[in-house]
Amino acid sequence: MENSRAEKILREISFPITNQSFDCPIHINCPRSQTVSLLVCDIKSAELIKHASNSFLATKISFINAVADTCERAEADVTKVADGMGLDPGIGRTFLNAGIGFGGFCFPKDLQAFVKFAEKLRCEFSLLKKVEKINENRIDVILNKIKQELWVIKQKTIGILGLSFKPNSDDIRFAPSLKIIHELQKEGANIKAYDPKAMDKVKEVIADMTYCNGPL
Repeated sequence: MENSRAEKILREISFPITNQSFDCPIHINCPRSQTVSLLVCDIKSAELIKHASNSFLATKISFINAVADTCERAEADVTKVADGMGLDPGIGRTFLNAGIGFGGFCFPKDLQAFVKFAEKLRCEFSLLKKVEKINENRIDVILNKIKQELWVIKQKTIGILGLSFKPNSDDIRFAPSLKIIHELQKEGANIKAYDPKAMDKVKEVIADMTYCNGPL
């Protein structure tokens, strides 16, 4: 905060929502109830808080996906491993759901912005570059699993459930599902897709696949 007057104004504006509990939208990685708090700091720190927070959450997602690959080879259950990790209050269970990686607008953007910012300051942050690389590789991991099951992709009909980057949303920005669909279509697959929220937006970017009225 640049001066006390600015702080006073923002405190007055944010008073109705600060220190209040609210229910966030249902999200696979989000706790159901949250508390809004107010932290006063300088502008540069505030900007870095956002980049650092989203980069850290992205790191948790890439970490559990790397753990999932290890669990698969060790014949362990990644869900149980994540549950056990989550019992440690220093870790927490949120954002430890293995899958096809993170998408959306905030995580990829803030991760890349944080890396670029660190590079400008000549700070080494290869950890976040690896986080991004693991996330990009999830598409190949999923495609390889499909090929192992089907052997031949060409002319096979493959169902895709969920098109947005997170549940109960129509946001398809950087959605991993769209990359997977694109790669499967390159292999000659026929795609049938369903998403209760995002299909209208996907139709604007992918016309040549079948859109279903339900998951079955």
